[in-house]
Amino acid sequence: MDVIKPAVDSHLQEWQSYLNLIYGYVNSWYYQSSDIVTRMHIYGGKLLKLARKGQYEKASEYISMVFSWAMALANKFNIAMADKINEFFPGVCPYCQQKPCSCGTRAITRQPITTQQMNFEKPESIGQFQKMFVSIYPHGQRKEDMMLVSAHLLEEICEVDEALQNFHSTSRNVFQEEIITELVDVVANLFAVATCYNMSLADEMFRYFSDGCHICKHLPCQCGYVSTKAKPIL
Repeated sequence: MDVIKPAVDSHLQEWQSYLNLIYGYVNSWYYQSSDIVTRMHIYGGKLLKLARKGQYEKASEYISMVFSWAMALANKFNIAMADKINEFFPGVCPYCQQKPCSCGTRAITRQPITTQQMNFEKPESIGQFQKMFVSIYPHGQRKEDMMLVSAHLLEEICEVDEALQNFHSTSRNVFQEEIITELVDVVANLFAVATCYNMSLADEMFRYFSDGCHICKHLPCQCGYVSTKAKPIL
């Protein structure tokens, strides 16, 4: 069966499904949810290291890999990320309900979404989502903010990890909802990191994954990708 590969700036849900075609088999057999979050930690940490050193090399790869692993976790839990991002970020900051944000997410809780906000023009593609987050949070997405934004990304990954551990230890639905909330925050912060590096996440995803697995270039992956330094596991 021929696979229709996503265009450069296809719908985010198309990219999520496409990544599942590439890695879904490998992820289902070799990765528990906690292993996937570990990979997010690794690449998030690498991004923070680059920011600390003021470097650009490999930033596009690490950003793309965090996004790929975030989609892998979303696929594990059957989360439609595009829908959830639009639900939690209805064109405004979910805390102060302003665009641009006036609170810096310092508010304690998200505010209820209004009917007007529910009917906002929802972004669909990766590029449209990145533009939306720039319009909501125009401050703090400059080169000089890389360290802070990268640290925030790693913080959100830690919160996904905490919610996941709570879910596995209790199986309570409330923690599954927390996984969704924190995973949305990871993706939102990932867009901010890409903007800090003056990168289009859509372009970078296409560059790394348009031919299938970014290592073996097969669809589905045939190398059992684990990490860039690991030997194949298949």
